[in-house]
Amino acid sequence: DLLLRDGGVEVVELFTDSDDIAGGVRGALAAAPGPVYSRAGVRRFTALLEERRPDVVHLHNVFPLISPYVVRVAERHGTPVVQTVHNYRHSCVNGLHLRDGHTCTDCLGTRLGLPGVQHGCYRGSRAQTVPMTLGQVVHRRTWRNGVARYLALTPFMRDTLTVTGIPADRITIRPTRVGHPGGRSEE
Repeated sequence: DLLLRDGGVEVVELFTDSDDIAGGVRGALAAAPGPVYSRAGVRRFTALLEERRPDVVHLHNVFPLISPYVVRVAERHGTPVVQTVHNYRHSCVNGLHLRDGHTCTDCLGTRLGLPGVQHGCYRGSRAQTVPMTLGQVVHRRTWRNGVARYLALTPFMRDTLTVTGIPADRITIRPTRVGHPGGRSEE
């Protein structure tokens, strides 16, 4: 968003932090609906959308407190959505394609993502993995049809998005921009 601001674009932010989820069963139960529909997240997003009327919505990570459902809300308001994809959450509930210290693509290309549930891949908990997996299944069409442009960081990330059904022609590879840390040293 810094690049947008530097270009003179007004940016309005909506942040939530999953670290704010209360611990224990109460916190898990309160956050559980979020991967499908977070009432509080959708309400905050809708209010911001109606108040500010942006030209475009730029999403990053909506799990679990904002909810992929906001893509549908933006679509109903006629506001195009762009998503920068920072992890593999579209195809892996833990977002990493890692399990037990090894690469894992067991859920990639599956209809229901049941290996993730079997292994409790989200936060090491089967109970917390179920709503994340359900959210992937329910919102597969939301992601495929509701986002105008994806910004993927790598070709591998683009390829995993296409396996989930997202059309390759809507994915742009855009590596993360990192400024130079300092001057060159002369040796």
